[in-house]
Amino acid sequence: MAGKAAARRPRRARRSCSGSRARKDYPILGQMDDIIRGRLNITDGDAVGKTAQAMRDQSAFKVKQVVEPRVTDAGVTRYPRYHIIVEDPATGLTHEWQIGTRATSKLYETEGIKIPSELQAAADKLGKHFHTDIHDIEYDIFQTFNKREPGVAAELGIPGFINRVALASQDSMAGAADTKLGGNIASLHDEANRLLQALVEKKGAEYVAGMFH
Repeated sequence: MAGKAAARRPRRARRSCSGSRARKDYPILGQMDDIIRGRLNITDGDAVGKTAQAMRDQSAFKVKQVVEPRVTDAGVTRYPRYHIIVEDPATGLTHEWQIGTRATSKLYETEGIKIPSELQAAADKLGKHFHTDIHDIEYDIFQTFNKREPGVAAELGIPGFINRVALASQDSMAGAADTKLGGNIASLHDEANRLLQALVEKKGAEYVAGMFH
């Protein structure tokens, strides 16, 4: 397989499946193609597409679906991973492979965003569990709120933050060649700290905590 890669079970796969069902609105558990999943964290950005193509071309497992890296209307690759779902011919079980760079995983899964104490208390009260990283804070909180209340989100500057995450995500496609990774993580975490506090002050801690899955 092209490039250096580490196969691993995504950290979030260690959670219960309830979070995935909530995010994607699966009415039936059997529709969850990603209930069994793994990730290839590839060092070299150029090898990501080649690895995905090799998985498409293999014949041992039927390829059920290929989800390409997500591109915004502005042409920014905001989530540069392939999601390839294959089927085990012996059991009929499906398995999802996520293929991207190690840099992308580091961008989304480095923890350290500061959670306001009142938000943490509200999340505990509601039984919500989350990681203090860009994946959970930007996706669960800021993207959700931007869709619910775009006017207020714009007032707080949330769309700009979402765009900056997309640009950093596109940078991470380069893998080990992404020289801006550390700086991008630090600046996005700082901005997320400010936005979270502003959102809690604007809407209340329990309202914000309710957006966690």
